[in-house]
Amino acid sequence: MQLYVADTATGVTLPAQQLVGFARVDLASGKSTTVKFAVPMSLLAYTGISGELVMEPGPMEVSVGSSSNDIRSTAKVTVTGKTRTIKGEDRAFLSVATIGQ
Repeated sequence: MQLYVADTATGVTLPAQQLVGFARVDLASGKSTTVKFAVPMSLLAYTGISGELVMEPGPMEVSVGSSSNDIRSTAKVTVTGKTRTIKGEDRAFLSVATIGQ
């Protein structure tokens, strides 16, 4: 299971989608489970023109699939608040996945 985010309204050119989480889910045929991702907001930031890590409010598209070419579900979300610069100590590099709870 892979979780992607696309910032659809930023002031700079970004990749079409960015991998922000993943989890290996082993299931028997016909079975299902729940996978929850806790994504730190700093993972949604980008390197701005000045070289600083910037978090902007605005629309984003969240997608889940087995790969970037096999997206199974997509949702649109809106990040609210003010534009801010992410400092080194506030930057996260990983999201956390919880399976089956």
